[in-house]
Amino acid sequence: MIKKVFVLFLCLSFILSGCNVQNAETSMSLENKKLEIFCLEGANISYALIAFREKFPEVRLSVEKFKTSTEMEDVLINRINTKQAPDIVIFDFSTTLDFEKLAQKKAFYPLTNFVKDDVDFTSEKYLSAAVEVFQSNEEQYFLPFSFMPIINYSPRSLMESLQISQGETTLEEYFHAVQNHAEENTDDSYTLSFFRLFQVFGAVDIPIVPLLLSVADIDIAEEMNSPNFKEKLKLVIDFSRLIELQDQKAKNAYDTNWSFVNWKNTFAISHSYYDMATDISGYISAYQSYFKEEVEYFMLPTLEDAQKSACLLSSWGSILADCENPKLAYDFLRCVMDNYEVRFQQNTSMWFTPVSKEKMFENIELYKSRSWMMKDGTVVHPIPDSVAENIIELYHSVTALHFPNPKFENFIATEFYDYFQGISEYDVCYEKFLNKMNLYHEE
Repeated sequence: MIKKVFVLFLCLSFILSGCNVQNAETSMSLENKKLEIFCLEGANISYALIAFREKFPEVRLSVEKFKTSTEMEDVLINRINTKQAPDIVIFDFSTTLDFEKLAQKKAFYPLTNFVKDDVDFTSEKYLSAAVEVFQSNEEQYFLPFSFMPIINYSPRSLMESLQISQGETTLEEYFHAVQNHAEENTDDSYTLSFFRLFQVFGAVDIPIVPLLLSVADIDIAEEMNSPNFKEKLKLVIDFSRLIELQDQKAKNAYDTNWSFVNWKNTFAISHSYYDMATDISGYISAYQSYFKEEVEYFMLPTLEDAQKSACLLSSWGSILADCENPKLAYDFLRCVMDNYEVRFQQNTSMWFTPVSKEKMFENIELYKSRSWMMKDGTVVHPIPDSVAENIIELYHSVTALHFPNPKFENFIATEFYDYFQGISEYDVCYEKFLNKMNLYHEE
């Protein structure tokens, strides 16, 4: 299992910091050393490249960027099979690979010993949950850079009427409240019980199933034989079906007359690919113009513990098994962790919540001290201390990060299709899903 949990943090500053990792290979020359890096065009590594080059000017960096994960990973698998793999790969949530299965097959270089020898990899800089992972007996094959929380925005009166409260309401309780509310408003075409901003307005498509599996803190591979797995998975399936029905309802409303939408009864999910501080500071302002009253926000917790959250890992880096300079490659990954830029920029289409503390805390301080404007023209005023403190509390509530697994997600989409369409019972589809999973594990 690599249900790995990462909640970590580091430094947003206007002055670029150094890598803060031990100097690699101090006893030998770095001349003629090079690292080949695969990443997507949108990978957040610009500041890491600058910092690494300042620290290791003799090392040549070759960066090959790809438009899509499919394109990058097709090339990667071919290069692995021909023993010509790059040194480093930067993955994100759109991966097409079963990363954990590849790791089990030793496609990546183990990082556990590097972390144990890294004097800067401490709970002062990173959350204790991240440090504890590398103290386990299991080998680790990646360093995390960022993750995606799910944050709900609603009129305060709606949250109060349904008794939804941060730290007291579990994911299961939240889902049943939203589900009942949606059923009461089924016949109203302009009441959006659940609204995903990025789905309606054509932004980056983030499938809901992996997000919900992560939030529910479900590790399918580990839990599929446990006695309560069936019911836990059903809640995620039912929740995702509800959200997709509401997505279609929102698109229909947008195509007909968007001005008729009744926002008083809406649970809204904004851009999960913004970092948490930008998301909350921006949308408590933006949604106020829709709701016409105070906005309440609620970060989705786990199924069983209202005070804990789990999230989808949105970007991470790994070293390939045949890398000739693994310590140097590790130093580069640490540079990405320490220089993951989250400062709001008008020309930036996507970034995520960073795993480094200083980056996050300085971003929060930034939003306390200045106004800014969202892309749609919404003016966002400085957040009060109470909101800033709450964002930090929510950040610290994240106790687990989960890898996306496109194979499992595809099995869910295909084997539960008839259930989604209302033409087959859940139990029938569930048995088909288990059979598919068992066959996959036997491969």
